[in-house]
Amino acid sequence: PDLSINGKLNLGENIADVAGLATALDAYRLSQQGKPAQTLEGFTPEQRFFLGFAQAWRGKYRDAAMRNAVLTDVHSPGRYRAMTVRNIDAWYDAFAVKPEQAMYLAPDKRVKVW
Repeated sequence: PDLSINGKLNLGENIADVAGLATALDAYRLSQQGKPAQTLEGFTPEQRFFLGFAQAWRGKYRDAAMRNAVLTDVHSPGRYRAMTVRNIDAWYDAFAVKPEQAMYLAPDKRVKVW
C-alpha cells in the first residue's frame, strides 16, 4: 500500500501492451474470415477474446516479491496490465460498459497508439 507503480519505468511496456492488444484484436478479427459470430457458454467471440487476455495476467505474489517487482520491473503487475482493455473501444461494446461503471474510461482519455 505504500508503493505506486513507476510510470517512467513502465511507460514503454505499457505502450506496448496497448499496441499489442489492439493488434491482437485486429488479428483475431481477420482470423474469423467473415464467419458468423458464435456465442459459447454465454460469451460472444469478442468477450472471449478479452477474457482470455485478462486471464493471461492472473498471478499471485508474496508481498516481498510484489514490492521488488514494483520497484524494479519494467512491467506493471499483471492486474494492472489486464486493465489495458480500458483503452480499447471494442471492449466497451463487448461488455456494454457504461460511464457510471468503475472501469469506464472516457473516450478522450483512452490511449491510442496507432
